[in-house]
Amino acid sequence: MYNEISESDFFLALIDQASVQYTNKASGSYQLSYGFLKPLVLHRKFADVLDFNDENSVLYNDNSELADAMERCINMSNDDYLSMVDALETSEKALYNTSLHNLKKALETI
Repeated sequence: MYNEISESDFFLALIDQASVQYTNKASGSYQLSYGFLKPLVLHRKFADVLDFNDENSVLYNDNSELADAMERCINMSNDDYLSMVDALETSEKALYNTSLHNLKKALETI
């Protein structure tokens, strides 16, 4: 699986918009996107959980728009793709720093 992700350009989260349980929780898909720096194709409803946005991901508003989102990926210029990956890396670093700060704070209160 990791080899396939490494060779890919995007990662399809494929979380159904009816899946309310993912609106405020982390997902393995989110972690793989950040870990491999592969822009996520994701329903907008789930984007706020870990700071996914239009700069670092390909977001769509309704399940019926998934094919259009995938087509945007296919037609994306190399420059736009590299900008998206750079934005994803910036978001990943910010998330890492926040997590590190939270861990340090938790350890200091023990």
